[in-house]
Amino acid sequence: MIPSVQQIIELERKLAVMEDNLKKEKLFAIGELSARLAHDIRNPLSVIKTSINILVSKGDVDAKTMEMYERMERAVERITYQIDDVLNFVKPRVSSLKNTSLDEILASVLARIEIPKTVVMTTPTKNIEFVGDIISLEIVFVNLITNALQAINNSGEITISADVQNEKIIIKIHDNGPGMPSDVVPKIFDPLFTTKQTGTGLGLTSCKTIIEQHGGHIEVESAVGKGTTFVVTLPYRRII
Repeated sequence: MIPSVQQIIELERKLAVMEDNLKKEKLFAIGELSARLAHDIRNPLSVIKTSINILVSKGDVDAKTMEMYERMERAVERITYQIDDVLNFVKPRVSSLKNTSLDEILASVLARIEIPKTVVMTTPTKNIEFVGDIISLEIVFVNLITNALQAINNSGEITISADVQNEKIIIKIHDNGPGMPSDVVPKIFDPLFTTKQTGTGLGLTSCKTIIEQHGGHIEVESAVGKGTTFVVTLPYRRII
């Protein structure tokens, strides 16, 4: 007996639901395992970082040794960044809405990121005061700015602009890097998808979750040879 069109549609729907549930189960298992590993790694990593800071602070080492310490510091920072990616993905949070401003958030973010002298960083001239979860929004902008730095290989231009339109805050982070092929752009927010050898594929997924928990959305505009722009749209909740 040949199935009807309606039966075929219903079967496709059920298969799509099963596939989605299987994907969620796999991601949950990966997330639980990753979270345990991340917590276990944090303690020894903290010991290493503290030890390096002590060695660097002595100041009585030769240039070659200091260069080695600096490489160790950068390695620790890379591992810490990847651990944060995992934990932010496993346990995204938007729990504390407070009065804040774009200037305040970006100042905190840029203080945590080392911006090379070979990068021209342009920040918004217009400050926007609003209500949001400060910690989670900082996670978003640390990820987006770090991605931009990696895209331009720490040499180029990053421009952050912001405006309020129709009761929405629109923030754009543009880099003049090589851009992304059209087949990559639709996948960029998918869990575990990454174009970087050292990436976790979870950072942008966490950004998307956090922005959506704020009632907003995030999009990416990119083309090869034209750079990349991430567009974050948030509801304009005024100061309480």
